[in-house]
Amino acid sequence: MTDTRYKIVIEYDPEPDFSWLEQDQYNPASLEYDPFYPSKADMDAKRNAYNGDWDRNPDNHVALCLLVFVIGPDDDDWQIIDSLGNIDFLVSSDRDWTTGTFYCVDDIPNECVYLRELASDAINGDVS
Repeated sequence: MTDTRYKIVIEYDPEPDFSWLEQDQYNPASLEYDPFYPSKADMDAKRNAYNGDWDRNPDNHVALCLLVFVIGPDDDDWQIIDSLGNIDFLVSSDRDWTTGTFYCVDDIPNECVYLRELASDAINGDVS
């Protein structure tokens, strides 16, 4: 057993970059536009596509950053071991994302699958 502890901080990205929304594949007026769907079933049936102009509006997105810290049994302070910024979610998909401080991956809500995966990868990268 190890006394190494981890801390996962998920917060709003202070400098979000939504410039990728300007690409043609996100512009409903472009021939390269590829619509987004709320589910795989909707995508397969080509129904219920999101409104491209709404989806392209940066006000409808939230950017998060994830910081992972470690503290060992002989350490005095938390040390950052990984960070990732500009993690984009639609604001309306609020069950898919969260903010806060967590002391293990299991503390992150189950619905936040992608954030749990990122945190787990960061911790596993430290261990391996």
